[in-house]
Amino acid sequence: MIKSPEQNLDDDLSYRSLGAGVTPEKSGLRADVYLAENFRFLSRAGWQKRLRLGEVVIDGQVVGPAYRLKAGQS
Repeated sequence: MIKSPEQNLDDDLSYRSLGAGVTPEKSGLRADVYLAENFRFLSRAGWQKRLRLGEVVIDGQVVGPAYRLKAGQS
């Protein structure tokens, strides 16, 4: 999920889903690689920046670019 910039971080509505959960085939990928491959509106560097800024939340947790995804996470 990615934070909507106009809303408060503590507000549950400040996040929007970018799609279905991680498939078993994509399990183990780095967060930045997964996002760049599946959401091409940003480059990998763009996703790395957003991840470092804490703008991406996976299963309610802010994660960094090197975070390894698990099947079913969203």
